Amino acid sequence: MKRFSKKEIFSIPNLMGYFRILLIPVFCYLYITAETEREYLYAALVVLLSSLTDLFDGKIARRFHMVTELGKALDPIADKLTHAALAICLATRYPMMWVLIALMLVKEGYMGVMGLIFLKKGKTTWVFADEFYLLFRYQYSADFFYRLYKRIRKYHGFVTSLTQNVEELLKSDTARLMLANSEFLILLNQAATDRDELASLLNISENQLSYITNVGAGKGLIRCSGNLVPFENSFPKNTKLYRLMTTKPGEC
Repeated sequence: MKRFSKKEIFSIPNLMGYFRILLIPVFCYLYITAETEREYLYAALVVLLSSLTDLFDGKIARRFHMVTELGKALDPIADKLTHAALAICLATRYPMMWVLIALMLVKEGYMGVMGLIFLKKGKTTWVFADEFYLLFRYQYSADFFYRLYKRIRKYHGFVTSLTQNVEELLKSDTARLMLANSEFLILLNQAATDRDELASLLNISENQLSYITNVGAGKGLIRCSGNLVPFENSFPKNTKLYRLMTTKPGEC
């Protein structure tokens, strides 16, 4: 069994995970004993604090290279315990919540079993979402995709999203948040309006913008962990592999 170092155990993101777990009994006590609106507000503030730690622990871990195996296990455990506590506490006031709890148990049980099977077999689920700007036309699909984007790594999976319609994608605040928090982006030639929006969102300098301005195929910028690197990857057209990969009908 792997032993974790003190640095891993007491890293800031992991400490935030421990804190989130410690907030669970605090919320349960405040909610169950609450009788006035002010007391319910205190319980809600505890949930808000827990949500903020959940939001920032992952960002801090990725930004400052503090991602650990312990953290990868701790984060989903803290999430599930928090969700379970919320659901059970609400069920004490609203009996219909027990139906939701039963569905949660079925879903989590299935995901857990399948995750263990895939891990044992060394399998990973890789989801490709082509023209994913379409998912942000409706709030329901946007929220679903955002949750998938955020949580799929906890189930040993990855999401790769592609689009040519950057202008419409950036109209969605949810999509902008996802792009800003993505660890790996490939930017190819962009229209003028798209370049301005992307430069503001991703902190791209004028010099760096030149690598996605009126450039040919196979040229652009790679953004990885906040770092921007220009690239050129021209692929020989007189090959069978190129004809297999190209999306231009006349070249197939």
